[in-house]
Amino acid sequence: MKFATLILTHANPELTADTVDAIQTWVGEHVLVLVDQIGWPQFQNVKIGSARVEEGFLHAHNRSPYRNAVLGLKRLYEYWPDSDWFLYSEYDCLFTSSVFQEDLQQATNRNAWVVGSDLRRFDFQLPLLQDIINQKNIKYSYYFLGCCQFLHNKLVSKLYETKFLDNFLEQTKNFEKGYFPHYDRWAFEEELWATIAAHLGGSLYELSCWKSENGDWQGKINDPNMIYAGKEHGLWRGKFRLYPIRNSPKIDIDMKLETSIAHPIKTISDPIRLYQKNVRRQTKKRRFLL
Repeated sequence: MKFATLILTHANPELTADTVDAIQTWVGEHVLVLVDQIGWPQFQNVKIGSARVEEGFLHAHNRSPYRNAVLGLKRLYEYWPDSDWFLYSEYDCLFTSSVFQEDLQQATNRNAWVVGSDLRRFDFQLPLLQDIINQKNIKYSYYFLGCCQFLHNKLVSKLYETKFLDNFLEQTKNFEKGYFPHYDRWAFEEELWATIAAHLGGSLYELSCWKSENGDWQGKINDPNMIYAGKEHGLWRGKFRLYPIRNSPKIDIDMKLETSIAHPIKTISDPIRLYQKNVRRQTKKRRFLL
């Protein structure tokens, strides 16, 4: 499989660099780091592995950087259009092995165009998005947690070739601080890709789901667009040992030996990051000796 990765960041170059190193070890070398304009002075002269580091739009807000997500995906496809999967990730998400590729193969076999965690469905109430994608009578919006989403080439190539990405950026150019008409949840990019994929012919594949103690999650829904990778496990659903992915709280140290993708791990001194940095160092040594 060939991958291209977009990492959105706004601060903390050292933590971002550790995330990039993990992705270039376990996912692939093709990485674009897109920096919120507000944080660009911290990154302007910083080299992060072999990744491209570029300035994005000014967002300067604590949620819903969807315009930078769209801009980044557009550039990602222009740089590496032959990628099988395009990974959208945040700077505090940590990859710890390449085992995730086994689930992506399963997802491909089931015509999944977006793969992620915490799959949900809502009634569709976004007329501007409906106009932009030129789809009528859309019934549902679909959601994945925004920290880590895999987008299949079937979706991204369609969005690029139909000029959706350009049209979307033009239609939203006057919106600030994550505003999108009629959207009242946390982050619009968390619903954007999954909703479009489901209405253009693709399925959605959930890796895991954290059943937050405040009840902010959804049970399984009988919907042909929604595929669940695993069973129920107390406070988790799905393959949570491989994919302990959630908004909060931070991931427990006991999971460090089992994971393939973990979120959130927000500090460079986190024991999991320190342990995994050493794992990568040893992995690179073995690869060099082969």
